[in-house]
Amino acid sequence: MNNSFINAFWASVAFLLLTVSLSHADKAWDQYLALNPSQRVQYKGAEQSRKGAIDPAKQDKDGATQTLMSQVLANAGDSSVLGTTSQILGDIKTIDGAEEVFWRSISGFLAPTQVAKIFLKWHQPKNAQAPPAAPKMPMPNPAPKFDWNGYFGFTKDLQTQLKAADQAKNTQMKTDRDNQESSLGQLAQQVQSNAGDGPIQMTLTSIFSIIEDEHHVEQAFWGTTLPGFLSPTQLAKLYLHRHAPKGGFNPPAQGGPFRLLTH
Repeated sequence: MNNSFINAFWASVAFLLLTVSLSHADKAWDQYLALNPSQRVQYKGAEQSRKGAIDPAKQDKDGATQTLMSQVLANAGDSSVLGTTSQILGDIKTIDGAEEVFWRSISGFLAPTQVAKIFLKWHQPKNAQAPPAAPKMPMPNPAPKFDWNGYFGFTKDLQTQLKAADQAKNTQMKTDRDNQESSLGQLAQQVQSNAGDGPIQMTLTSIFSIIEDEHHVEQAFWGTTLPGFLSPTQLAKLYLHRHAPKGGFNPPAQGGPFRLLTH
């Protein structure tokens, strides 16, 4: 018996075992959700539609972020970075929208309890009794901070406007996230206690509304609020600083070595 036959044999066995394992997992999940054959087909189609929208948008966003970094580091100017930034924000809107469409879609053919079980599979409530973080060891020789405000070209007035915009966004996002966490805990309890579709639907409606609001707040911050007082290049630099691409965003020091951050 030659080696190629043996390798093919064991490859077939491994594939068979994997298939059996996955089929058992899928069967258990279907039983937990109590999906009928029609729902199973519809749910698979909804997942494929979401993936078909999100994956290309994420890939395009990653590529555009790398392009934006190259443009910024090359001092390409406002007209160049404006189109790339708009492309990134458009991809984010597409990703957010695909998530919203997915949950609305499956809510049309699944019972609220089924939708809740799927949602909780991906969004578990945080553990309120998580262990405290380990204390940070002090750095003996901390590196000087980069003068980001100088790099962005932010005047005192622009710094004040950005601080106000950040505070407004963060306040709204904190409210949304606190409400979402509270609703998630409630949803988990309702599913565990078999509370029924009526109460669960009310909680799901609240959660989905909060998620959509979070999307709108974030989109408005980058797409409307900041462009109201920042130039396209300033906006691009700030975006890259807060949403660095793979490998990080490390602009060259202005005027020689890194300067201490100005206040």
